[in-house]
Amino acid sequence: MRRPHKSLTVLLFCLFFSYIPHSFAANNDWVNINGTVTYNGTPVCTMVLANGQYMFTCSGDGSFNLDVPLDPDTGQITVFAFCEGLAPFEQVIYPSEGQGMQIELAASEGGSGMDVTSTLTPINTTWVRLEGTVSYNGTPVCAMVLANGQYMFTCSGDGTYSLDVPLDPDDGSITLFGFCSGLPPYKYVFTADQISFDDDTDNDGYSINSGDCYDLDTSINPEATEICGDGIDQDCDGSDPPCSPAPLNQFNIGDSIGEGEAADGTIGEAHHDTVWSTGYDTYDIVYSLNERFEDADETNYYENNVTRDSIFNHAVSGAVMADFATQANEVVADVSVTPSGKAGMVTILLGNNDVCADSLADMTPIDQFEAQYRAGLDILANSPATKEAEIHVSSIPDIYWLWIVKKDVSRCQLIWWIGGVCQALLQDPGDDCVSVTSRDDPDTVYPGDGSNCQRRKEFHGKIRDVYNQILRDVLQEYIDSGRLPNAYYIDIFDVQFSSEQVNNGDCFHPSVSGHELLADEEWCRSHWSATDPMCTP
Repeated sequence: MRRPHKSLTVLLFCLFFSYIPHSFAANNDWVNINGTVTYNGTPVCTMVLANGQYMFTCSGDGSFNLDVPLDPDTGQITVFAFCEGLAPFEQVIYPSEGQGMQIELAASEGGSGMDVTSTLTPINTTWVRLEGTVSYNGTPVCAMVLANGQYMFTCSGDGTYSLDVPLDPDDGSITLFGFCSGLPPYKYVFTADQISFDDDTDNDGYSINSGDCYDLDTSINPEATEICGDGIDQDCDGSDPPCSPAPLNQFNIGDSIGEGEAADGTIGEAHHDTVWSTGYDTYDIVYSLNERFEDADETNYYENNVTRDSIFNHAVSGAVMADFATQANEVVADVSVTPSGKAGMVTILLGNNDVCADSLADMTPIDQFEAQYRAGLDILANSPATKEAEIHVSSIPDIYWLWIVKKDVSRCQLIWWIGGVCQALLQDPGDDCVSVTSRDDPDTVYPGDGSNCQRRKEFHGKIRDVYNQILRDVLQEYIDSGRLPNAYYIDIFDVQFSSEQVNNGDCFHPSVSGHELLADEEWCRSHWSATDPMCTP
């Protein structure tokens, strides 16, 4: 959805001085300035601009009244006044000089003018994108483009500007003014007959005249998939429908975390009822996504429970990314036994076992990991039963912190050694980091860090910089292409587990408290929590 604008005129002026209002002071550093603008003693219609605030003096008496921020560096105010056919006005004042200002404009000095190039690209039936450059004698100048209350400075060095501008509602024109100190005013009017709405600018098969309501984005056209509640009318039907409070149902794809393995401390035992995503035990402390959806829409949400769990939870202990495709096919097959015959949501948390190898060198090769990930996404994207589902892909959590909280527990050290658990991280679990500061900063290798400390930090970095980036970036491709239009990525890598959130049985998997943490973080970082007061910004 595009917000409406009221102004019809585009003003452009170049600045031959160093003042550029990138930022302003806090609200308590604002002051009021006021006065009148005249030419030969007669009030004139002008634009008055002061430290980023502006108004037009077109009421007949030439008066202006503005609340403006002080320059944070100088405490001053730079006041401009611009009027077609007259020379620009500029004055730097202190706050005490801002009351009852009398601005007398002068005639333009004449001489050679500035060079302004402009290109118009239609966006929809009422808006165009105006782009171009401003220069003087071949040299780019620092300029400002203002339209409908929106403006931008073109001070990057190349004199370029780009601004979305509404057409004049009366005649469909765009009027471009150029003002520059010491130069004659510039004016050019783009008439309605210079603007064509028959071109398909974004090459999505639709022009504006054939129904494209935003012809600069291939994801917006009459045949596009509508995404609820995002403020954008993707299918150009004039509306953006609100999202439902819950999906139709929820499926789970994952590994031992998705099975709730050892959540109560019993090594190797699954606890599907406790899982952060599809868990259904209403008496434990885990407020799973499944339970939240049931509370949000008890009538329409087909919840998971002990009798339906084999339909909805397809996680398998020990699963790696190579198993994604198998689990995705199982989801597609089991969708048919739900009342809707479609998947409402699929949660995916995979990759832990790909990185938790016997050594760093034994981690799943990057190209192979990506190919296996794409294979699973392809199955979900190619099936009508899952293509439109909310695909909730979680990052791999920062497993480094379970070593932090359990490294000094001798029983845990023994279990890690006997079971060969995640040796890329947990081999030789003693702390040989040079300091506590280094140990608690896995992003940085400090001088004096031992080889085990450096290995663990490299393990941490590979998850952050390689595997999680694949999960995020590849998914974005599927979103942008429309193959999985309702997919989204949830980054939980910054979440740090405490000792009580890692079970005391295998000292590796999330405890019941750990699943409570995962449920809270996965929920609060998703769009489902937008109106949940328990989720702080």
